[in-house]
Amino acid sequence: MLGTGEVGNLRVTLKRLLYASDTSVVGIGLPIGLPTGEDITGEGISSTFNLSNDAVHLAPFIGFARIPNDRLFYEGFLQVDVATSGNRVTFGDTDLGRLQEQTLLYVDFAVGYWLHRNPCAEWVTGIAPMLEYHYTTTLEDASLVTGTDGYQVLTFGNTYNRLDISNLTVGLHTELGKTTVRVGGVFPLGGGGNRLYDAEVQVSINRRF
Repeated sequence: MLGTGEVGNLRVTLKRLLYASDTSVVGIGLPIGLPTGEDITGEGISSTFNLSNDAVHLAPFIGFARIPNDRLFYEGFLQVDVATSGNRVTFGDTDLGRLQEQTLLYVDFAVGYWLHRNPCAEWVTGIAPMLEYHYTTTLEDASLVTGTDGYQVLTFGNTYNRLDISNLTVGLHTELGKTTVRVGGVFPLGGGGNRLYDAEVQVSINRRF
């Protein structure tokens, strides 16, 4: 890829609370991804290729959270990500047309259990192990764009076509007053093209002001 720095796409999210009680909440939202980031460019054997960043993404979702008792809590999330247009592809001096990104479905579910929770404690105010399941699937066949400059043939798009990616996250949520720390390990459950990595470690630190 040419260049070393860029401004990414801007996302604006509209949210609305549909239902709330002492133990449950349900909400909906509409993230709108705006193509404010740079195009992708690169070098072939004798020509430059360019994948334009043109598509606006709409990603409506619905989510819920429930706390049935003082210890147990769980939450779920369902979302669809739709590209409203394709991204133009050029290879050398040839315009190859538009590459349409696949529509994606996201399903997430997480459950946790408070082993310790005391808002009045001096140091550690809460500890809860958590288990999360994440699933991503394509809802349509992939769009492929192929071009040649006389020396090299390049194919743009998802050559695996359909993907069903799932992973499991095991973590620990810790509250230290106004600071929360989450440490977790992520483990893919699929194989082949549905396994994008072997494992990863995630660390999240949030501070309320």
